[in-house]
Parts: sequence; structure tokens; C-alpha cells
Amino acid sequence: MEEINNIDEQPIIPVEEQDVEEQTPETVDPDIIPEEPEVITEPEPIPDPWDETPWNEDDPTPVDVTYIKDGQFVPLTMRINPATSHVGTTLSDYHAGAWVELSEEQKSFHEENPTATPEEAFNMELIPVPEPEEPEYAPNYNAQVFMFARMTINETPLTDMQALAVKDLYPEWASFIGQPLAAGKRVLHEERLYNVRQDVAVVQEHQPPSVDTASLYEEINEQNTGTIDDPIPYNGNMALENGKYYSQFAVTYKCIRDTGNPVYHDMSALVGLYVEVVQ
Repeated sequence: MEEINNIDEQPIIPVEEQDVEEQTPETVDPDIIPEEPEVITEPEPIPDPWDETPWNEDDPTPVDVTYIKDGQFVPLTMRINPATSHVGTTLSDYHAGAWVELSEEQKSFHEENPTATPEEAFNMELIPVPEPEEPEYAPNYNAQVFMFARMTINETPLTDMQALAVKDLYPEWASFIGQPLAAGKRVLHEERLYNVRQDVAVVQEHQPPSVDTASLYEEINEQNTGTIDDPIPYNGNMALENGKYYSQFAVTYKCIRDTGNPVYHDMSALVGLYVEVVQ
């Protein structure tokens, strides 16, 4: 037999005799999860707070009652069952959260006064609303007296102890900066009261009351009486008074002679001259 080398010359096989590959339905990938259709649900209705109220089913006869509960008037056609709900009869019970039934008179009062509160309906009495009082004009005498006192305080003869009792009336030292300040006046500086020892021609801002200006200003001690039980703390700028007690560095001293003028040395240096050691 002659060999066929050309493909075009190969014999044609009828379609009926050809092997047809059996077709299978399309396979589904097991890794792919099919989407479920979205289910639209209707929102649940908000329950009426009175729907779950336990009615007294033992007595189903319709009635016309009104309860007060939690600041509200609640008209009902059946009474509340006291076996399953907190039912009271007094205003105290109502305030404690109980259901309180109104009497016919109380219901009538509420109908005649629809703006009444549960308490007013229960008591059958409206609480009068006080009328606002119109403020009456009154002159501020305190402010006027304070202002007058500040203007005249340095002309008022007071002892040092009396001056300390009203020290806030005295003018601030800083208010005299650039002005003259006469001896005998008293001034406040950093909440301390000072006597002016001599005339100051012009008060200088850099010369406030201190140890450096002790010749001009003397502090008035305001916390201690100068007794042995309450000695005066010595600050190095102080005139000592005979018979009074002073303390410095945890040592108490008794003054045995007036100094007349402020002294500046430590108390230990004044022993024998003006003071003696007590303890």
C-alpha cells in the first residue's frame, strides 16, 4: 500500500465515527462561598411603657381610674394588681415609685386644674408661685465708709495694736512712689504694716521698707504679744521695748532696756546691752 505522507491526503473520517469528548456540566469552585441574598427585616416597634403593666385580671370589670406614677397622670380602665406591682395610697408611696390611685375628688381637682402637678392633685391644693421681688436701690454705705476711712486713717490717733486691727485701711507704700511721705504715717508693704520713722522727701521705688531702709520704716509686729509664751520674732529691723520677749534662732530673749531706735544686730550681740537670754 502506498504510504500517505501529506496530511492533506489523509482519509476523512465521518462525523458519526469521530470520538466526541463527553461534555460535563460546569464545576463550582469549592473555595468560593456564594453570597446569600440580603434579608430586609422590619424594625421592631418600640413597646408602649404601659403595655406590660400587670392588670388585675381577677376583676375584669371596666372602671374609670386615674393613677399618678413617675410624675404622670395615667388614666386606666382596669386597676393595678397590688400582688404583682408596687401600689400605694400615700404621697410618700408615690415618691417611692408606687402606683397611687386618685380619688374622685382628686380626679376632679386635676380636671379643673390641668396644669397641676401630681402632688398638687393629690393634696388638692395648688402651690402658689412667689412673685419676684423688685430689688430696692440701697446706697452702698459700706463702700463709702471704707473709702472715707482710708482717706482719714493716718489722721486718726491709734496705737500700733489698734492700727494692726484695721491695717487694710492704710495706704500702700507703692502709692507714694515719687511723692513725699511724712513721718508718723503708716503704710502697707507686702501685707506688713510699717511706721514711717522720718520724713521722706521723695519715695524711691528701689527703697521699699526693709532692713536696708530701717532708718525710714519700722515694721509693726502683728502676730505676737511679746510675752514669754508668745515672743516676738526678731527680724533685724526692730525697736526693742523693755519687758517684752523676743526670739531669734530658737532662743528667747527678754528686753531689759528700750532701744529707742531700731537695732540691726543679732540678738546674741545685744546680750548685756538691751536683752538677756531666757532660754
